[in-house]
Amino acid sequence: ADPVPKGFAPLVENDPRPAAAARHRALRRRILLSAAGRKAASDTHRAEASDAAECWPLLQNAFMSEISGSHGRVNSYIEWLWKQDLTPAYRYHRRQIQLLSAARPANRLVLKHPGHLGYIDNLLQVYPDARIIWLHRDPVETITSMCHLCALARANRTEFLDPLHIGASVVVATRWRFNRGLQARERHASGQFLDVQYRDLTRDPIGTTARIYDWLGFPLTADVRTALELYMQRNRQERRGHRTDYNLATFGLNAATLRAQFSDYSERFQISSTNAG
Repeated sequence: ADPVPKGFAPLVENDPRPAAAARHRALRRRILLSAAGRKAASDTHRAEASDAAECWPLLQNAFMSEISGSHGRVNSYIEWLWKQDLTPAYRYHRRQIQLLSAARPANRLVLKHPGHLGYIDNLLQVYPDARIIWLHRDPVETITSMCHLCALARANRTEFLDPLHIGASVVVATRWRFNRGLQARERHASGQFLDVQYRDLTRDPIGTTARIYDWLGFPLTADVRTALELYMQRNRQERRGHRTDYNLATFGLNAATLRAQFSDYSERFQISSTNAG
């Protein structure tokens, strides 16, 4: 085994890594998921070797990740996790990034994981120069989407599926995450955060990306614009017919009640309501 994996090294002609990753993913899904689950997972989340992916597995490798709460009914673990200092886990997160990028040192990295919101203090202790882009979406949309993903993950890993428990747990976790994130913002420089509306990203992805690049001080070159346009075209074609209709009632939730519960957050960031629910 190579002690220093190629990690982020550029793909080359006949590079074996994409095929190896595809085989690993297919094997993992055959072991963990039913036939229906494999199709649902494929329709819900695109996952190719050359695509960007969330970085939560690096925290899960330290056995300190909220994702475990999506995979099973582990209330006591989540309650324990919320009381922990995740700084050591983020240090391990960084060490893994260093290992993965050893073959191609990066000037900057883009990391994504909604769970970071609850641990901004820990993240910034390990990555003090990080710039945080906070994407704001209608909480009703966020919660219905999370409930759906959680149900999908659990249905293929456990015989016990309780939609009402999923709904209640997602609401509590979302509220906890928002509160922690908002509190952390008060302890750090405002210039370290950029607020982006989900509706702006979906309606005008190029314009919104240009705003992000400007905030970061990066030039949005013609090559970057072309790459973005090609990606969006490919994504639209592959996603056609894959949209899932969310139903809050399945999870014992009500849109009006959720809007009232999260009205402080929505009002602070001027988030428009949708017709979800």
